[in-house]
Amino acid sequence: MTDLLEEIEALEREAAAGLAAADRGELLAAWHGDFLGRRGRLAQLMRRLGEAPAADRARLGRAANEAKRTLEEGFAARQEEVKQRELEAAL
Repeated sequence: MTDLLEEIEALEREAAAGLAAADRGELLAAWHGDFLGRRGRLAQLMRRLGEAPAADRARLGRAANEAKRTLEEGFAARQEEVKQRELEAAL
């Protein structure tokens, strides 16, 4: 279980760093596909939760869902920032 939990935490840290570096719309779209897309890394990791022991699945599922929620919120905020910056640059 700790392996999957560590993977979730590592993925969340890596995704947060990548999101901070995404400063253009096309980079944000690529980030979204890589981490939050249907075939993204988080989705792949969540599919593996079924392989975990039954006693650990609930805890791992909560951690994965919290990571997903955090990344989705971060993406939405960053998307708005980038959109504003691109709009201001166009003026």
